[in-house]
Amino acid sequence: MRLFIAISLDPATQSALAAFYGTLKPKTGNSVRWVKPANIHLTLKFLGEVDQSRYQKVHSKVEEITQQFTPFDLSVNGCGVFPGWRQPRVVWAGVQAPQQLAQLASALESGMQALDFPAEERPFSPHLTLGRVNDWMTPPQKDMLQMEMEAAKGTVFGTVHADHLTIYRSELRPEGPVYSELARSTFSTSKR
Repeated sequence: MRLFIAISLDPATQSALAAFYGTLKPKTGNSVRWVKPANIHLTLKFLGEVDQSRYQKVHSKVEEITQQFTPFDLSVNGCGVFPGWRQPRVVWAGVQAPQQLAQLASALESGMQALDFPAEERPFSPHLTLGRVNDWMTPPQKDMLQMEMEAAKGTVFGTVHADHLTIYRSELRPEGPVYSELARSTFSTSKR
């Protein structure tokens, strides 16, 4: 099973993001593969292929980690591209969160390393992937995308109440990935 651990978004925030990139679609043609609204989430740790016996350990570790955290709110605002406008690869929306999010990501990283998953090479940079740019994006399409996204930099797309983590299974299909929820681990309701 191909797995990742993420914070789910509420349907209203997903819809606001889809409405935003819906205005970009006609201007970019098929040069960007946009993420289906229901698939937009905040990935905290990508695990890759995991067999059933190892999955049980992952699930137990995620349950253990979520008990160390209480619910918090995330603000979804702003947008940009990775790695930059010279050669954009990923279109994203920004996430502003309390320090608790970075602490949670760090705890998950350590917890998964303890289960022999490789360490993430890049520092944690919370964002929501909205689309992936194809190699054939034309300079006029890139210019238009940059202009539209610069204009939307201050846009607030929603506030997400994070009260659980989800372990998702990702199945790669020709029409795009299909994500299914395997387990949900709720944060503690009491302060530690």
